[in-house]
Amino acid sequence: MAPRSSPILICVTGSSSASRKQPPPGEVNRSLEKVARYLNLLASGGVLPEAANIVAVVHGPATPIVANISNNPNLSLIAALQDAGVTIAICSQAMHRAQLNADDLAPNVRIDASALTTLTNLQLRGWAVVYD
Repeated sequence: MAPRSSPILICVTGSSSASRKQPPPGEVNRSLEKVARYLNLLASGGVLPEAANIVAVVHGPATPIVANISNNPNLSLIAALQDAGVTIAICSQAMHRAQLNADDLAPNVRIDASALTTLTNLQLRGWAVVYD
């Protein structure tokens, strides 16, 4: 049996110095790309992520990366991450601020009451947290 990964929450805010530099038009968000690299690292070590053991919570300036619009380069990566068992969640407070509603989101993006409650609840349950 292959080793399993520990639960991890990745904050996708677009507020770190590396992620503040927006990618050129047509390129994916660097923080989402980091989630994909993490999955690749796990796979190279023979570690299989358990379904729903990895959550990427999107909030703050990164909120528009989950918008279901035709020119969004993140949509295929979001779908691939979801297919690999990653839960993509969005802060409802950030959605409101960005004037997005549920119909504006990429398919299967989970709407959380707030990123803050997701962070605190999962941390209290022993999840590791990685900030972008």
